[in-house]
Amino acid sequence: MPKKMSVYSKAEAARARKCATEADRKELEAREKEEQYFSPKQKRSSTGAKPRVRNPKPRLAVLSLVRSISCISWYYQCTSAFEGAELPKLKEEKPGLTHTQYKDMIWKLWKKSPGNPLNQQSL
Repeated sequence: MPKKMSVYSKAEAARARKCATEADRKELEAREKEEQYFSPKQKRSSTGAKPRVRNPKPRLAVLSLVRSISCISWYYQCTSAFEGAELPKLKEEKPGLTHTQYKDMIWKLWKKSPGNPLNQQSL
């Protein structure tokens, strides 16, 4: 008569131990990776590169950016006001052109215009 294998044989116990040790190993590796990721990093500079110098006054940089943006918007307002005044005149003088052609002509006039802030001489 053949020998009956019980559910809790030696092979089954060995498989259970192997799975348990494998699970423990994976858990340990995950914990080590987590500790490496969240631990304070040490500076590694094999090339001897200097650390990046940050702007000591970032607010001034932001303020200068805001000023330049406001100047650009002001310049755009001047340009659009000039365009609004010149477009009807050009349409009357030269009918039949495309809008892009009118825009190009207005831009050329704007570059030479005394109303252009870039053409005005500072005191």
